[in-house]
Amino acid sequence: MNELLDALAKAAGTMDNPKFDQTNPHFRSKFASLAACEAVVRPRLAAEGVMYRQTCMADEAGSWLVTIGYGKGAEVELSRVPIVVVGNGPQAMGSSLTYAKRYGLCAAFGLAGEEDDDGNAAQEPAKQAKPGPSAAEKARMAAICDAGVAVGMLRDDARKHVWNLYQDGGIEAVNEWAAQAQFVTEEEQ
Repeated sequence: MNELLDALAKAAGTMDNPKFDQTNPHFRSKFASLAACEAVVRPRLAAEGVMYRQTCMADEAGSWLVTIGYGKGAEVELSRVPIVVVGNGPQAMGSSLTYAKRYGLCAAFGLAGEEDDDGNAAQEPAKQAKPGPSAAEKARMAAICDAGVAVGMLRDDARKHVWNLYQDGGIEAVNEWAAQAQFVTEEEQ
């Protein structure tokens, strides 16, 4: 184990921060892509005869991206970053994994992968939660769920889908989906 730790420390001591090759469109801040981070880390580790791998794990506290250093007959956990998925679908998961990989790799080797804003982004006031659906919107959403069940959707799937649509785009998004799916509610018959 000591050989591995010595090799990892020696490699980390030769690493420069990665190039900030991307811009966050929301905050207009610069950051290093996963590829830029890997371009710094991989050759330095290889020169010392060690590597890293990243894997997903889950426990009672949540899902994690774990960065593990290995070689010299040993392995050691270097960092553990929570995987936070915002949104639905494979793109949301892929984006979250890439984000966690980048942060995990930088944390493991003490690299700065983004501009330091002195914690300002974390101090911004929380956005106000959207108000929930009105009684009329709830009735419309329930009717659309019933129409979905009538054509073979599972009730829980219909409810989740309609609620996610509502959260993303309001009742307009729900109505648009129902029209595209050609759902006919009882009041429309």
